[in-house]
Amino acid sequence: MHLRYNSPVILTFTLLAAAVLVLNQVFGGITSTYFVSTPGFRGSALDFLRLFTHVLGHRDWLHLISNFSIILLIGPVLEEKHRSGPLLVMILVTALVTGVLNVLLFSTGLMGAS
Repeated sequence: MHLRYNSPVILTFTLLAAAVLVLNQVFGGITSTYFVSTPGFRGSALDFLRLFTHVLGHRDWLHLISNFSIILLIGPVLEEKHRSGPLLVMILVTALVTGVLNVLLFSTGLMGAS
């Protein structure tokens, strides 16, 4: 059986973020340690990974739903128009740029796909 859906990047992105939140709640916040951009960038491999994965971490269900309500409304249309590959690149570049700007300009952590 081969599972297919019409917007694989957007739906997979949403499911990954929901899975991270579930794991975070089940394991008492441990996944936030790995998926959230934390202040004090030290240049470790984990810090570089967080420049991309901070978009998957969310504080609670309200935070996740508020971020993904607009993404799920316009994301499939954008993915149909621009294709999956370029949309994935856009998501990754946006995550990287916001992560780097946060490290350079602020002393706070970064969490969510706002």
